[in-house]
Amino acid sequence: MSEVYGFTEPERQRFLEMWKWYKTQSPARVARHVEPEDFPAPDVYIAKSPAGGIRALRSAMGTDAYDSPGDALCKIYRIVENQEGYTGTGPGDDELHEMESTTKRVYNIYKMDVPPNTWMLIARTKGGVWVVTSILFDTTEC
Repeated sequence: MSEVYGFTEPERQRFLEMWKWYKTQSPARVARHVEPEDFPAPDVYIAKSPAGGIRALRSAMGTDAYDSPGDALCKIYRIVENQEGYTGTGPGDDELHEMESTTKRVYNIYKMDVPPNTWMLIARTKGGVWVVTSILFDTTEC
């Protein structure tokens, strides 16, 4: 048969005091992560690599060092629709225009160099840095 244990009167009073205190406490909640205001949402731009290109990622595999991405200051462009004489049926209707006074430091995390004067798409990460996402190669040279 099972044994039954009980509180003495002072233990019972102490337990009730602790229970009343516990009931007044708000439930424990795990704080959810809130993105800081200084980390903007990702953006995508059209950019052109500089005359020197952007070197490839240098891998530090097998060492305690970190990988090192290549980087360069790149000019940013936007597509401007040509409204005059727009036919929408052939090439040349729209134009790429440089965004004046807009350059971004762009990091190359690919394991191949970005050739000089090459069009590419770049994206801003949540951390606020710009990385190459697509390299638009001239296929006539392949």
